Amino acid sequence: MPPKVMSENERQAIKEMMLKEGLLLIKKEGFSKMSVSKITSAAGLGRSTFYNYFESKERFVLELIEFEHVIFWREVDRLKDNSGRISIKNMKFILRQIVFNQDSVYQYLSTEEEAGIREAVPESREPDIEEETAILKRLFSEAEGIKQDIDYAVVSNMLKIIAISVQNKLYLHKSGFEKTIDNLYEMLYKEVFVS
Repeated sequence: MPPKVMSENERQAIKEMMLKEGLLLIKKEGFSKMSVSKITSAAGLGRSTFYNYFESKERFVLELIEFEHVIFWREVDRLKDNSGRISIKNMKFILRQIVFNQDSVYQYLSTEEEAGIREAVPESREPDIEEETAILKRLFSEAEGIKQDIDYAVVSNMLKIIAISVQNKLYLHKSGFEKTIDNLYEMLYKEVFVS
């Protein structure tokens, strides 16, 4: 019997199922304990199926990050008002979600694991300010109350500083942590929004 030929939609559904199950495993066990066998078992698939979609566990994580970008833009679209614009309130929510999204794989990767993934997948790269600028321009072009002269490098760095602070909060004073993060966001808002 010849192998079943799947439609592109069926292939995409299987891939998304593995991505969703993989994210759950990373959240539960961490990257180092997540395995190809656990991903395919959770998705109800054979282990070899994984390699029809991803060449390695590291490549899988990079694809998971790309999948999260698709979900992010769906959420941005959902937060638009009837005129197709994003209110200042919703944009502030989005900026917080960039760091605090519990479904972001970055929440569950250590700095060492991120470096290992970049090393294992040579074409993955360090952050690219041009790409980050394009993403921020796209995001802010759909929002109300945005400054015209945004320094995108500063905004991107501020988001990263907040993320690094959250990732390393064990090194910060617990009693002042939330206020510190709120103050950092207020500084970010001054860079982004018209006064």
